[in-house]
Amino acid sequence: MYIETTIPSYYCDTRRSLEGEIARTRQWWDEQRGDYECFISLVVLDELSAGEYSTKAACLALVAELPLLATPHMLQPWEADT
Repeated sequence: MYIETTIPSYYCDTRRSLEGEIARTRQWWDEQRGDYECFISLVVLDELSAGEYSTKAACLALVAELPLLATPHMLQPWEADT
């Protein structure tokens, strides 16, 4: 399962206006994520690393152990054609 930027962002967020989304995200991450093989991409790392925001370190730590999904620009030229 591809974990896109919104998931760690919501998991680490504390805004009351997003309480429902945060609760659902945390529940899925804590209770059901282990049922899936999860991946992130360099795009997710780039997005989470961009800018300055209070939960940046927590977001990056949350996805630190997830494997990177190979994208075409990560492959050797002879692998991209297959």
